[in-house]
Amino acid sequence: DDRVLRHAFLNSYFQTGLKNLIDVAVISRQEEKGAEALIHRYTKVDEIPFDFERRRMSVVVMDTDGKTQMVTKGAVEEMLKCCAYAECGGAIQPLGEDVRRLVLEKSAQMNEQGMRVIAVAQKTDPAPVGEFSAADKKDMVLIGFLAFLDPPKETTRAALDALREYGVAVKILTGDNEKVTRAICGQVGLRVDRILLGTQ
Repeated sequence: DDRVLRHAFLNSYFQTGLKNLIDVAVISRQEEKGAEALIHRYTKVDEIPFDFERRRMSVVVMDTDGKTQMVTKGAVEEMLKCCAYAECGGAIQPLGEDVRRLVLEKSAQMNEQGMRVIAVAQKTDPAPVGEFSAADKKDMVLIGFLAFLDPPKETTRAALDALREYGVAVKILTGDNEKVTRAICGQVGLRVDRILLGTQ
């Protein structure tokens, strides 16, 4: 969905923090489709940096007509906490339990295929300029997902086989969720006997 990509681009392009691989991928994809018009149409008004507790980050942009909007992207579960609405088929509707369940199911399906999933939301005219805060990240409209495939290096399986041959046990410490981790391990032939979550 080009609209989801455009919003993600505004967020990734205008944020001043360190651009991670996801930001680079979003910017690169939008540049392939044409980014100049967006860069000229919008200016950044404010931003709320990424925070490891809330796992999301926001920018506030203003278009040439003077309309402001907050664009937020982040971990699906965290984004669901700040959204009260969802855009489905071009219509905005309350984010009820059925939609919430659908969002989590779709996200889980993509994770199980080894894809990292980020949710994107927006809110029009969130607060007067200069008065934005994390509190503005509520009653947002969930507009869609970004899904990223970050395949393991081709040499990984051979490296793991060599380690196994030398009696070296391999443990993985990752910021990915358990579904993505299990899928990636499966792709490189690493047996998963036990996953220990941060909460444990």
